[in-house]
Amino acid sequence: MFIDLEAFGRALMERSPSVALVTWRKLSALRSFIDHVGLVLRKHRADTLVSKIHVAELDRQAFSEQFLKTLKRRDAARICLLIYEIEPLASSVGRILNGYRERIASLRALVLCIRENRLRDLLLECPDLVDWIGSMVGRAEDLGSPLTLPRVRKAIRSFERRHGLKSEEFVKQLKAGGGHDLADAWVWEELLAVKCELEKAHRP
Repeated sequence: MFIDLEAFGRALMERSPSVALVTWRKLSALRSFIDHVGLVLRKHRADTLVSKIHVAELDRQAFSEQFLKTLKRRDAARICLLIYEIEPLASSVGRILNGYRERIASLRALVLCIRENRLRDLLLECPDLVDWIGSMVGRAEDLGSPLTLPRVRKAIRSFERRHGLKSEEFVKQLKAGGGHDLADAWVWEELLAVKCELEKAHRP
């Protein structure tokens, strides 16, 4: 179990094949880890490319296609693939990863980020990756820097643009029993909660 991002990045770049697991409880911690991990990895191996798959935006077929496309890239040996917000498809992602387990070695590294209470759903479907992961496990709460209010606001604006909906209207829909039809509604909802907490902390 890693307790800082520096040690995590160094260990990830030293192993081959390199597969790591990052669990999280707070969305703010996950987003902070995602924002900072690339810089640390390139510090240890400067030619590292960080590629990301945001699973919450995909269905099973789209994830499989995007994952396979990454494995087939000519520069795959330089790629650290970060797969995050797996929760909506945890079991499916596990099965797909297990099916491509031999080809995963073509990547420089693979990092799986999953909410702590959904970890079992993922690991039950990809038992062959467990040996590769070994002790390469960390918690996002330990590996990332705290989110700032400007970064949270920027993330919320990206949701508003993506769905053509203001956050105020989104909240009204949630209270009326709607809004949850959006694949990433729970992420948007948590970001708004984080924003509220940070704004309270900044008040004199």
